[in-house]
Amino acid sequence: ISKNPFAFGFFTSMLQKKWAIGAISAVLVATWLQKLAVVFLRDLTDALTAAPLIFDAVWFWAIAYSLLFLSTEIFWRMSGFMGMRWIMNMSRLMYQTLYDYLTLHSKEYFSSRFAGALTNKVGNAVDGTLQLVMRMLWNFGPLIVGILWYVIFAWQSNPWLGFIIWTW
Repeated sequence: ISKNPFAFGFFTSMLQKKWAIGAISAVLVATWLQKLAVVFLRDLTDALTAAPLIFDAVWFWAIAYSLLFLSTEIFWRMSGFMGMRWIMNMSRLMYQTLYDYLTLHSKEYFSSRFAGALTNKVGNAVDGTLQLVMRMLWNFGPLIVGILWYVIFAWQSNPWLGFIIWTW
C-alpha cells in the first residue's frame, strides 16, 4: 500500500476503471460544451444584430444554444452519477484494503496503540484520498480544460493573444 494519496487513489481506481473513465470523460465533454456556449451566444448575438434580420438564423442559434445547454447539463449529471459510483466503490475498496493491511500486524502493535486512533488514521487516509479525487475531478479538471479552451480559442483569433494567455 502506497503512502502517497495519489498512488493509493490510482491503485484503488484501477479496479473501478469504467466508472473512472466515464466520469472523467463526462467532465471533459461537459466542460468543453460549457465553453462552447460562448461561441453559440456570439453567433446568436450576431444573428440578432444583423442589419437585415434573418429569422431563420436567429431561430437556428436560439435552438442550438438551448440544445447545447441541455446537453451540457446532461453530461454534468452523468459525471455526477458515474463519479459518485467511482468514489463510493473506491471508498469501500480503500477501507477494505487498509483494514486488511492493519490486521496483518502483530498483537504487540495493537497493544501499544488505541483502537480509536488506528480507526481515525484509516478514516483520515480514505477521506483525504477521496477529497483529492473529487477536487481533481470536479474542480481542477474543468479549470484546466477551460484554460486550454480559452488559449486555443484566443490562439485562433490571434496567435500572440493565445501566447499571452498561455504565458499568463
